[in-house]
This record gives sequence, C-alpha cells and structure tokens, in this order.
Amino acid sequence: MTWITGAAAFVASVGTAFTRYPVQQHFDSQWIADQAKDGLNSGGVGAYSNVLDFCQMLM
Repeated sequence: MTWITGAAAFVASVGTAFTRYPVQQHFDSQWIADQAKDGLNSGGVGAYSNVLDFCQMLM
C-alpha cells in the first residue's frame, strides 16, 4: 500500500510541475514550460496538451 501511495503522489507531483510553472509568468517558468513542451512532443503527447498555453495549464 505504501508503494501505491508513493506512486500516486509521484504522478500527481509530475502533473503539478507541468501546470504550476507557467502560472508564475517569469523567464524561468517559460523556459521550463518550453522544455516540457519538447519532452511531451518527443513522447507523442504534445497534440493533446500545450504547456505554453497559459489558460489550458491554469484550468
């Protein structure tokens, strides 16, 4: 049960990392969002999510 809880917390933290950084609206957050976009596009998921779109990441 501990491993399941830890895995769920890890997945939630990765999702939070993708949505939290663009909300800050400074150069570092935009750079991290740009790197995340490249990572998602290399995995084939970029068509479903645009991390550079502020409204999509906020909502």
